[in-house]
Amino acid sequence: MMPVMDGFETLKKLRISTVTEMTPVVMLTARGESALIFKAQGLRVADYLIKPCESAELLATVRKLA
Repeated sequence: MMPVMDGFETLKKLRISTVTEMTPVVMLTARGESALIFKAQGLRVADYLIKPCESAELLATVRKLA
């Protein structure tokens, strides 16, 4: 878990800023509940990966967004 601010708060702050609003974000989390995935999609997350995640899957996701 992230200290101080969770991933959703971080994503919200990125989306509010005109400098980072279009930056692709991949969430890598241990939490795979449907409600959280839908919440992330509502904040325009580029992808939502659930740990444990194969390194090849993470690499393919990042390459797809580059």
